[in-house]
Amino acid sequence: MDDWTRREFLNTATGAAISGAMLGHTRFLNAATGNAPAATVGSSNTQYVGPTGPLDSVIFPKPQEISSAGGNFILDSQVCIVVPPNASQEDLFLARSLANELGDRFDLHLKIERSPSFGAEARVILIGSMQNPLIRQYWSRTGTGGGEQSPGPEGYVLRTDKNVVLVAGSDDRGAFYGLQSLRQLVFKQENQVQIRGMRIRDWPEKQFRGIYLYLPGRDNIPYFKRFIRDYMALYKYNTLIMEMGASMRLDSHPELNSGWIELVRDCNYSCRNYPPGPFHDVEQNSSHQDTADGGFLEKDEVADLARFTAKYQIELIPEIASFTHSYYLLTKHRDLAAVPQSKWPDIYCASNPKCYPLVYEVYDEYIDLLKPKMIHIGHDELFLPVGVSPQCKDEDIGELFGEDVKKVHGHLSSRGVQTALWGDMLLESVRGHGLQKHTTRDGWVYYMPGGMTPEQVQRLIPKDCLIFNWFWSNEPGERGGNAELNEAILDKMGFQQIYGRWVFT
Repeated sequence: MDDWTRREFLNTATGAAISGAMLGHTRFLNAATGNAPAATVGSSNTQYVGPTGPLDSVIFPKPQEISSAGGNFILDSQVCIVVPPNASQEDLFLARSLANELGDRFDLHLKIERSPSFGAEARVILIGSMQNPLIRQYWSRTGTGGGEQSPGPEGYVLRTDKNVVLVAGSDDRGAFYGLQSLRQLVFKQENQVQIRGMRIRDWPEKQFRGIYLYLPGRDNIPYFKRFIRDYMALYKYNTLIMEMGASMRLDSHPELNSGWIELVRDCNYSCRNYPPGPFHDVEQNSSHQDTADGGFLEKDEVADLARFTAKYQIELIPEIASFTHSYYLLTKHRDLAAVPQSKWPDIYCASNPKCYPLVYEVYDEYIDLLKPKMIHIGHDELFLPVGVSPQCKDEDIGELFGEDVKKVHGHLSSRGVQTALWGDMLLESVRGHGLQKHTTRDGWVYYMPGGMTPEQVQRLIPKDCLIFNWFWSNEPGERGGNAELNEAILDKMGFQQIYGRWVFT
């Protein structure tokens, strides 16, 4: 690939690359495999795996242990989903989810029955944690112990016998993941709905399985919910990092919502991903104007999305950028900008103490509403022309960056919230050593900061921060670096880290 600038690369490649990757994955999941005849699901024309596809393609992600149980379980009106009389809310949710899925996809409407027991010849589906008395009853009847079958936290056992389909989770989350595997085993062939006969023991290979999204716009909330249910939940993701900024109505600072709309309109009307009018046309952060489709949601809408996400065993981590990507904070507070000469400043002046009441009040409003365990504070892509600000003491950017992280971390910690941030500025292998010389198109020469020194990182960045480790390429040099080297550096510094990078294919 030619040596494109970051701006050219993103503007040219992002949409096509992401859509191509998603389409390719969808074809893999939905394609008929082996000699299996394609089976039409419900009223859709989409083709799904038939009963003889290879085990490797039956469930995604592939379970830890999987084998065939022989014959398939036939679903008809004689089958019922059984729950105990005092069923937990979690078990009822799983039962209703399966009943709704079968009704929506196949026009097959199974009853949910409350019963303290079921007969040996009854044709039933059991879903729940191993605390469910009906599941313990089944273990006893079949001569196997739930304890020895348990695959550990978030794990599950799924098995089909002649009359019973069992999903038994080690805990509620495990039962939920077992249901997602069961959803992938249901197919229709020759007008008969079946569950492929399987023996499965499974548990997560990775503790953190996340996707990063923008907050949806109002018109796309239904699609967003389907994505949560039919993609993230189905494929057992457990974390949603969702960028928000001023895309929720902020009672403490309503001017930020107005400023956000003005910024988005200027970007869209000028057909730019990067806002028009940067000082000397220097590189700025991308605007992320697709957040909430360029608008903002009411608080009750955001709270509803959070509740919906939690219902599907997914933890929501709000991404509320500070320091960098701070357009939304500065549209109406230009006096706090590091480079106020830009039409739309993107970085606040961290040496100005007046910045922090604004930053903290925005964080507090989200914390009060969402009660998150963690907030992602951004802090990536620090493209700051050093020494340009008429008010900021920015001679040592590494020191300024680290002090800002420490202040924001301190405020979040006081609210019982963990801090996460992007890790590019913590790695000289990614950002380079010292100041980086640049020349703008009009011939103006300026210097951009490299990464923090290891000494600054050790001294300033709290070790309980979760670092999202990402970089632009796997080549040495500025904005690059070696993946294994970067991981080893962060490990040696004592951080927990998540490999969080954009993937373009």
